[in-house]
Amino acid sequence: MEEFVYDVIGLDNWWWEVGRRALVASLVNRYGNNGSTESILEIGCGTGATIKELEGRGLVVGMDISPLALGRCVEKGIDTVCAADGALLPYRDEQFDVVISIDVLEHIDDDVSALQEIKRVCKPGGVAIFTVPAFQFLWSRRDDTAHHLRRYTLREVKKKVRQAGFRIRRATYINLPLFLPLFLLVKVGYLLQRNPSRTMDYVLVPSPINKVLSWIVKREADWLAQSDLPIGSSIGCVATK
Repeated sequence: MEEFVYDVIGLDNWWWEVGRRALVASLVNRYGNNGSTESILEIGCGTGATIKELEGRGLVVGMDISPLALGRCVEKGIDTVCAADGALLPYRDEQFDVVISIDVLEHIDDDVSALQEIKRVCKPGGVAIFTVPAFQFLWSRRDDTAHHLRRYTLREVKKKVRQAGFRIRRATYINLPLFLPLFLLVKVGYLLQRNPSRTMDYVLVPSPINKVLSWIVKREADWLAQSDLPIGSSIGCVATK
């Protein structure tokens, strides 16, 4: 990713990050090891917000390819992170109860092999939780600045997860509130212009609006713990080894 993107995702109260953390926490609570002590790996841990969110669930470790992101983790007092590539995990077989990968697979050339690596480090019965961006027609300059290689359909995600040898527990579209605004901005060409806008592309809004959006995405996370959505700007999946 471009370096300025880490400045954005490092804003722990940014509504997008709030929603992602709420979704991960709700899915771990439902599909994890019944609330007991767990070993959890986050691939692409970024600046460490999700690791902090899951503290108390057991041993939570993270890895990221970016030294800048890992430096932000250390600044937060997180010492269970390392530098590594999501396509080649530096962990032993069957090490983790839960493996989390939030918006990472779209960065990796061979995403099926990356899923097989996740499966390798999962314990038998272990759970993989991941998200990816949805629909190629939503491609925008935000995908360019984040260095995405692709966006997905739900059908493609299911096919790749099964190819990797997982059993799918849940696969659903997510981020329903963002779908229509993003679609319209792409169609009118605003998000296809060359010059990135940190504020507009990442929907950085005044604090009162940010609080409202945070409330909305938290409620969606509550819903997604139990039920699926028919469409959205991203896809979430829970799979079991």
